[in-house]
Amino acid sequence: MSPRQEPPEASKNRSREEVGVEHVARQDIEHVARQDFDIQAADPKLRRLVLGALTGLIVLASLAVVRLDAYFTSLQSLAKNDVTAAAEKIQQLSNWLLIGLGVVTVLFGLYLVSIALRVLTHQRYPPPGMRVINDTKVLRGRNAKVYGGVALCLALAVLVAGVVIPWKAQDKLDRVLAIGLQPTPQTPQDLGLR
Repeated sequence: MSPRQEPPEASKNRSREEVGVEHVARQDIEHVARQDFDIQAADPKLRRLVLGALTGLIVLASLAVVRLDAYFTSLQSLAKNDVTAAAEKIQQLSNWLLIGLGVVTVLFGLYLVSIALRVLTHQRYPPPGMRVINDTKVLRGRNAKVYGGVALCLALAVLVAGVVIPWKAQDKLDRVLAIGLQPTPQTPQDLGLR
């Protein structure tokens, strides 16, 4: 007889209430276990939309690379004649690229914040009403709170990065361009040798 099994006479002596309570407790545990492993089915329309958007972004990025290559070629020929004008065009291009990067990153960060707050509010991931592109295991309770807290921290980091990185990159680029546009010394007096 194993240590967990009761002798046959002990199980006969148990009241119906004890057996009923144990049965209800076992059902509650099984119900909670099933809840922890619910699967939210994927939304095929959303999946097609996301794949279409990604395909469109890849095409646009490819066209942008080709266009930028031609733009940089024209900048090289401009720099041979007028370095200052070429530097100004590079600065304008970098301004647009960094502003675009910042805006997209901040919008993505705000989207992540909204999802994280919904997860924390409902203590469920994915939160109610959220569509998913893949079958997703539903997290509830403490697991969802931890997931939501981590997602909120990452979302805030994305927001900060969306502001700080373009700002710092533009500052560094301005310094590099300012150094590159300084006239080169031509005489010993310019070099500070006499």
